[in-house]
Amino acid sequence: MSSGGIGITPIKTTTKINFVLSAKDLPERTRGATGLSSIPDPYVTIKQKSNSSADWTDVATTKHLINSTDPDWLDVISLDWKRQSGQVWRLDVIDFDPLNKDDVIGTVEFDVDDYVLVKNQKLSLKLPNGGTIHIQQTIPIQFRLQVE
Repeated sequence: MSSGGIGITPIKTTTKINFVLSAKDLPERTRGATGLSSIPDPYVTIKQKSNSSADWTDVATTKHLINSTDPDWLDVISLDWKRQSGQVWRLDVIDFDPLNKDDVIGTVEFDVDDYVLVKNQKLSLKLPNGGTIHIQQTIPIQFRLQVE
């Protein structure tokens, strides 16, 4: 910028997106040779990619909840959104299994521009094997507790 010129503020290309996840009607899982069904212990992994990459990158994971077909994860997830970058998020809903390999309950993908600009940061997506996952904008609140 030359002296006497007009200052130009660069456009912010990255914005923090804060959201929480919940799910409804997750299917019970059939376990091993016994064929017994059990209520899932679900958690979600979030992966992302953009036009510039064909590879998925892990960006967040919720805690697993015990015995829940209608989980509400309390984790506030904060991720960077790059407007018009072709950014896609993939949510893998997974059943935690302490003895064997975890089982994928369902996977969904969505365009982050669509979620932010069109859906007003509120989105419900059907999982292919049953159930629905909900993504809802939230405002992270931080506080400090002081005891005197």
